Amino acid sequence: PHISRETLVFGGTDGNGTPMFIGRANHQNDLIPGKVLVNNHCHVSYDGAEHSISSFEVLINANFQWIQSSNGHVPQNAVVGGRTSSGEQLYVGRASHCGVITPGKVHSSHGCIYIPFAWKEHRYTNYEVLVNNSNSGWCPPPVQPPNVCPPPIQPPNCNPGCNPGRGRGRGRGHHHHHDHHHHH
Repeated sequence: PHISRETLVFGGTDGNGTPMFIGRANHQNDLIPGKVLVNNHCHVSYDGAEHSISSFEVLINANFQWIQSSNGHVPQNAVVGGRTSSGEQLYVGRASHCGVITPGKVHSSHGCIYIPFAWKEHRYTNYEVLVNNSNSGWCPPPVQPPNVCPPPIQPPNCNPGCNPGRGRGRGRGHHHHHDHHHHH
């Protein structure tokens, strides 16, 4: 079936003002719920880092709600987004980081949610969980029209810190670690 953006589940608005949707992708034998960006990649958090994955599924259909939870707990009818390689279920959640509400994975045995942001994995003990009050399903993502440009190599939200100008200045420059191997 053709999936339009209207049937996707909205997860939040990225720092640059673009929408993020709920998706899931395989990484290191884990099936991980994460955020689908306008670059048409699903971004998940794993082992301290954010990973951008081009092959993924999206969550479709309505009648969802976000319910506040904490410390690894999830409400009844919480949406199972995936599982770890050892078989533990991962739930779809979201938490606020630098003022951006970001979708991620609730890892109950760790007592927290992990969210991917600025190429790192961030841990929070308070979060919202996606709850399903109806039928829903995981599907392949919407097909991009053939005449769109390929996505940028760097997704738009690669700012290493919080958005400037919010009174959170950290006084650090943007040090890009490119390892240019200086031969002395």
